[in-house]
Amino acid sequence: MGVDAVGKSGSLMLLWRKDLNVALQSFSSHHIDVTVAETGKDGWRFTGDFNEILTQEEKQRQLARPAWQMEGFRQSLEECQLIDMGSEGERFTWSNHREHPHTVQAHLDRACCTTDWMELFPQAIVQNLTIGGSDHCILQINLDAKDNQCKPRRAKQFRFEAAWLRDASCEEAIRIGWTSLGTKGEALTIHSRINHARINLLQWEKHEFGHIRSRVCRLEEGIQEIRKGCLTAAAKTRMEELKSELVENLAREEMMWKQRSKAEWLREGDKNTAFFHARASERRKKNTIRTLETEAGSLTSDRRIIKEVILRYL
Repeated sequence: MGVDAVGKSGSLMLLWRKDLNVALQSFSSHHIDVTVAETGKDGWRFTGDFNEILTQEEKQRQLARPAWQMEGFRQSLEECQLIDMGSEGERFTWSNHREHPHTVQAHLDRACCTTDWMELFPQAIVQNLTIGGSDHCILQINLDAKDNQCKPRRAKQFRFEAAWLRDASCEEAIRIGWTSLGTKGEALTIHSRINHARINLLQWEKHEFGHIRSRVCRLEEGIQEIRKGCLTAAAKTRMEELKSELVENLAREEMMWKQRSKAEWLREGDKNTAFFHARASERRKKNTIRTLETEAGSLTSDRRIIKEVILRYL
């Protein structure tokens, strides 16, 4: 079910599994209302823009949010037996992107779940990720978050990346490798040409195309740094440039992941003592230190560095 955008704003989409009984009630440019027939005791999770905050600390502006509105939101979550899953990363998930002193930021996007869902995925964490071209953060949910561990490196197998074609210099790199001559100046066989093109492409990727994920991280960090300061006209222009570059690199990354995607089905876990297990999981998540700010003011998720920082305070 989808609702088309009006110009550059709006656009809604609702997706569901074929085995669910979903009936459409009404829709508009601002909402899609459906009823879902329960098929068992499956957990529920609601993720997205709630357009409301829980506390005053979740909004950054001069005017305070009316207490009765926040209380109404808290009561709604309680009546629906939903738990705020919390999040990591960006403190505020929305910004109006106006110049200082008219900048407004708020934590409007969140993930809330029932105790049954938390029982199924006790290690799940929510990460707020910035993306160019949007005033909201993306909520990425890792269902099985585990500490970073060192893994043995495997030999990299060559695969042609479709994302390379988005770079105009890719064709030239292939042409140079294909038309190169042998060590004695003789013409190469088809097999040798392919091998030369492969080697030249790998060199081109390393020195020209670069590592997309690293570039995306650098661009996101640059946008975050601008957002933390005063949004002057020059800063706003620079942020738009970074956003444009970020959108292109995210498109390249998406193409790379599409080549690697495989359908994997999630298995349900044991639902015994769901309430107590969910509460214990919630507390364990709150007591787990996944990221820590160092003395230099930077955030780290490296377990070794986190341990060193803690020990220095003992």
